Amino acid sequence: MPLPRGADDLRGVTAPTPVVRGTEDLFHPPGSGRHLVGLLPDAVLPVVDGLGHSLPAVVHRVVADAVLDHVRRHP
Repeated sequence: MPLPRGADDLRGVTAPTPVVRGTEDLFHPPGSGRHLVGLLPDAVLPVVDGLGHSLPAVVHRVVADAVLDHVRRHP
């Protein structure tokens, strides 16, 4: 999946990075997240089932838990 010019610079990021995607996101689908995870040296891809491009209240807990899990693993 093509990314904007300069996206390969992401390979230089040293911070562990969660790339959150939703299974129903038509703008940034999980495939684009897999591509980003391939560019970032220490990245994970939590995929939220049923999430589209917006962040409705019904998935706040799932996304927050993914971020908190990431922070706990990388203090």
